Amino acid sequence: MLAAEAKTDETSVRKGALYALRLLPGRWDVLYTTTSGAVARSANHTRQRYVPLPDDPEFQKMIDAGERDPLIRRLNGFGMREEQILRITGASRERIRGVLAAAMSTENVSA
Repeated sequence: MLAAEAKTDETSVRKGALYALRLLPGRWDVLYTTTSGAVARSANHTRQRYVPLPDDPEFQKMIDAGERDPLIRRLNGFGMREEQILRITGASRERIRGVLAAAMSTENVSA
């Protein structure tokens, strides 16, 4: 329906949606803060219902493929705590720890 309204094909719409998904953080409240009360929480709840971050299957495929690994390393380089990296990237604790351990072993080899 969206593709027909935009006078384009489903593949183009899907590609656009996947591109947008790559830009999202691991949680809606990172992007849209809930400081304005019930209305913001309700809006984030609606967003979560349609695109469940970080559990969306396409989002998880990107994480599993390593597309968030550079961001994990960069945030860690800024001294960000694991909990914050988890919220921003949507990656699991295990993924974050694995990425950082691999980065540490690579640094030790090249040193």
